[in-house]
Amino acid sequence: MRPASEALLAARRVRVGGQVHNVRRARPAGGAVVMEVGGVTSRDAAEALRGVKVELPRDALPPLARDQRYVADLEGFAAVAATGERLGEVAGVVNYGAGDILVLRNPERLVPLLAGVLVEVRDDARVVVLALPEGLP
Repeated sequence: MRPASEALLAARRVRVGGQVHNVRRARPAGGAVVMEVGGVTSRDAAEALRGVKVELPRDALPPLARDQRYVADLEGFAAVAATGERLGEVAGVVNYGAGDILVLRNPERLVPLLAGVLVEVRDDARVVVLALPEGLP
């Protein structure tokens, strides 16, 4: 289980779809976390929240090592190739089960975050340097 998932299991409050909820119960389920939250009183209401973004307060997240980043912190960063070519802007990260994929916009592009792809993060310049896998447009 990912550290962020462990933080979800310990959370007392979460933001789901923009609304803050108290967590009544949480349990791991197949690599995900299933939660019972206050204000969601029917199965239909719970089903309506399936797949909706769940957010934790930053102070509830586990500390990171010096060379680690939370993906959300990269949103809005410019993405460039090691050659200096502009690749787009980081819009977010998705994971469909096979690994994290960096989502770029302007132009739209999906970049798998495989070993060696994320070369450098320049926090001060808000830039990520990427080495695109061969054959990726």
